[in-house]
Amino acid sequence: MRISSGPTKIFKELFKIKEKRPERGIHGPMHALAKEISETFGEPKKFAMYLGIIKNIGLRKAYRIFSKIKQSKNIKTPGKLFVYESEYRKKTKRDIK
Repeated sequence: MRISSGPTKIFKELFKIKEKRPERGIHGPMHALAKEISETFGEPKKFAMYLGIIKNIGLRKAYRIFSKIKQSKNIKTPGKLFVYESEYRKKTKRDIK
């Protein structure tokens, strides 16, 4: 009795994974997040804007803002809210105290 379905199935799955090529133009996690944000908000032409914002505020903060907006259900303009939430604020003497 020979059991060949197990390893063969695994090799087929590995071959499928190996065949997948990364999307063209998506180079790293920042690019992937910018693409996801622009597609989720229905603004694929604003990919570069979201990428610039993510580079300014950092990946961690961008994920936090994006997940917060996705969880909210009654937002009319999520793109504008993302830009507002991600505003870069310089530290002033008031903020330091």
